[in-house]
Amino acid sequence: MLPPTNKVFEKLLYDRLYSYLEHNKLSTDCQYGFRKGLSTELAINDLQNFLTQNIDKGLLTCSIFLDLAKAFDTVNHDILLHKLDIQYGIKDLPLSLLKNYLENRSHYVVINDDSRSEMAKFTCGVPQGSTLGPLLFLLYANDLPLVSNFKTILFADDMVLSLSANSMHELTTKINHELETVDNWLKYNKLSLNYSKTQFMLFTKQNEYIDTNFNVQINNHLLSRTECVKYLGVIIDDKLIWKHHITLVKKTSF
Repeated sequence: MLPPTNKVFEKLLYDRLYSYLEHNKLSTDCQYGFRKGLSTELAINDLQNFLTQNIDKGLLTCSIFLDLAKAFDTVNHDILLHKLDIQYGIKDLPLSLLKNYLENRSHYVVINDDSRSEMAKFTCGVPQGSTLGPLLFLLYANDLPLVSNFKTILFADDMVLSLSANSMHELTTKINHELETVDNWLKYNKLSLNYSKTQFMLFTKQNEYIDTNFNVQINNHLLSRTECVKYLGVIIDDKLIWKHHITLVKKTSF
């Protein structure tokens, strides 16, 4: 629970920090979430354009839809403050202010109004329901597009990594090599994947043969392949014919 005065103060901090980032072009262009003038529609359009352009070139493309486990709750404060200082040039009093904002927060659990746990301190995470929390998470994940050769599209913690190649063998080699660097980034930033929910899709020209033994793995976990996935409210299929999404729209429209 955040008091009203906190919201006002946060809004002032948010406006100053956001203006600083945009003025100095510190935010990655791959991020579409919680940024003015950007939206889910633009993120989906960016992905579709990348896929269709590579299909037209006769390339094979693999897109991996990452599912982070409680991303906002696992932001490491020390790592975030280090990035704010070193990567974004936020130092001295502004940095101390953000450090004070993150630290010394406590919580407890109540069950049936009569059983209460001991008070415990938050050691990680950005405050849920806050104004500043989403922006701090964007900065935490801002350097992900720099660590690999993936075409990276971000909408807050919704992340899609795509890569194209001329053959299945080449694509398998490139994908799994690049995923090692992504895995290292996740480990360094103390973020975890839901491996069972992280899936990949293969995009080719219609009726083109796809090797069913195509394997994608990260941190020794084999990822499952899917023919369609719901991304930012839209169901994308591996033929880009939108059949599944049209069916969903028809069901919800009547």
